[in-house]
Amino acid sequence: MFFISINEPIKKSLQLAWLFMGLSLSMVASSNGGFHEARRLIEAGSILPLERIFAEVYSQYRGRILEVELEHDIRGYVYEIEILDDHGIVRELMFDAVSAKCLRAKRDN
Repeated sequence: MFFISINEPIKKSLQLAWLFMGLSLSMVASSNGGFHEARRLIEAGSILPLERIFAEVYSQYRGRILEVELEHDIRGYVYEIEILDDHGIVRELMFDAVSAKCLRAKRDN
């Protein structure tokens, strides 16, 4: 067997990189227009990037993000986010993709 010793800051950085890669893949699989459409909207300034949305999520909720979807509905673009909170409860959050305002928060069954 071969083991690599990784110091804690590098380990955290790698974990975050894997998290963002997983979230991007989740977005690709589930958004209406796919990853390329989301990227185009972010670059055009039409929606906020996930980092800004995550900052707002974590300012209101503690836990681990499980899934992110970018949807377009009558209100415009929204990020639908599932988060597993510190109490083991899965919550479904909906954030406006332009303002980062929380539009809905409910317990997922």
